[in-house]
Amino acid sequence: MLFKLNIDQVPSSKFKIVGLIGLLIVVVFTHPLLIFPFVFLHVFFYFNDFLHRKLIITSLVSFVSILGLKVLFFTTPYDRGCMSGLKNFLTHFPDYFDNVAFENFWQYLLHDYYMLLVLFILTFLFLVYSKQWLNLVLMFLATFGYLTLVNVSYFNGTKQFYIENQYLFLVLFVSVPFVYLAQPFVSNNRFLWSFSLLILVSFIARIRGEETIYKSRLKWIRDATNEMAHQKLTKVVLVNEDIPFDRVFLTWGCNYESWLVSTIEQNQTRVLIVESIDHQFDYTIKNKAIWTTLYGDFNIQTLNQQYFKLDTMNEYYRINYNQLFNN
Repeated sequence: MLFKLNIDQVPSSKFKIVGLIGLLIVVVFTHPLLIFPFVFLHVFFYFNDFLHRKLIITSLVSFVSILGLKVLFFTTPYDRGCMSGLKNFLTHFPDYFDNVAFENFWQYLLHDYYMLLVLFILTFLFLVYSKQWLNLVLMFLATFGYLTLVNVSYFNGTKQFYIENQYLFLVLFVSVPFVYLAQPFVSNNRFLWSFSLLILVSFIARIRGEETIYKSRLKWIRDATNEMAHQKLTKVVLVNEDIPFDRVFLTWGCNYESWLVSTIEQNQTRVLIVESIDHQFDYTIKNKAIWTTLYGDFNIQTLNQQYFKLDTMNEYYRINYNQLFNN
């Protein structure tokens, strides 16, 4: 959108400016971590004159203003919890790099994210060769600064399939300098196409190699909601014992996934909540009128009935894993 705007033609750009503000609202409300790639892109384009600087500043100021409104009036429990790992910068000072998360990442880099490493080395060599020191510093600061932020937040490590979505921005910090600075100087189009194809093939190969994890997780959610249907249960709080964590992994997503799977496949929304702390959802057991999640409770009658086919007649049942699957 920014590249399509011509800031010098203000009358013809007013409608586009409104569209830009709308997109900025989407960026602000999508995920708290998007602030890092957003700022990186604006700083990169500002110093490399790819965009009108007045437009970049306008976009940044608008973003900060919308973000301020969100923090003041629309902050959710998820937003507050998302940044809770930042306290590790105080509790583990100054041992930021001697942790499980960094140890795991170096293994991931060699075994799974090797194309990121290749891209980083290629971009690094080009920036050194062309003596673009400002861009080199920017890429280093963004890449290793953000990597440190994530790994210190998860100081003791976590499941790769979860933390991987936060590592995704590392690709942006490396690929944008490559595409806008290094790639235009590569005259051999055959190399570029071959390199792009190699990235695509390795990406598909990794997806194929990891599909078992996601298939087994989906199967567990599907089996659980089918058992609930068999026992005529619509709302269940599952006691945190005997649960196959090698398939379930993180339990906080189960109520969202059970909602999605059951509504699509059974045309009846079923709520499956897994306790992470003993009796943590006891307050909601008798409340028939709410859809309970780890990040908040929602009145069923206020939810869109097209997507939430829930009733207010049934209570939540607190049962254990064996009761659900052996009845």
